[in-house]
Amino acid sequence: YTLSPGVRYTFSVEIRNFLGMRSPLSQLHVLVLSGLVPSVQIISSHQTKVQVSSSFVIEARASCATSTGASLPLIFAWSIHPPLPAFGAPLGSNGRDLYVPAFTLDLQTNYTFSLTVSLSNDPLVSATASTFISTIISP
Repeated sequence: YTLSPGVRYTFSVEIRNFLGMRSPLSQLHVLVLSGLVPSVQIISSHQTKVQVSSSFVIEARASCATSTGASLPLIFAWSIHPPLPAFGAPLGSNGRDLYVPAFTLDLQTNYTFSLTVSLSNDPLVSATASTFISTIISP
């Protein structure tokens, strides 16, 4: 099935077991966009282990092309969870790529690095990609 652009859809689910017990009704509302939506992909592997004593770069690809092939200007915003320690070195970014200096991350911690890309003329239209980084003890 194809969803029509500009239409709001509501998906509902209720789970019932063989004893007749029911879960509360859950709903998800979806608005299908009629315009262009950017695409973003993190190039590094899905799960990576890094030593806290090593610096590294997370690389990403992002684009939003019109039907004529012209590329639209994009806004890049990186987020990290859990937040970095306050005393950590500042991260560097050229938009698509994120540089993480050595000794910035906490030891033996799992981090989620996310890049949200939005259209510069409509920041509410966005796409997000994430990668997971685990820190390990340096040898």
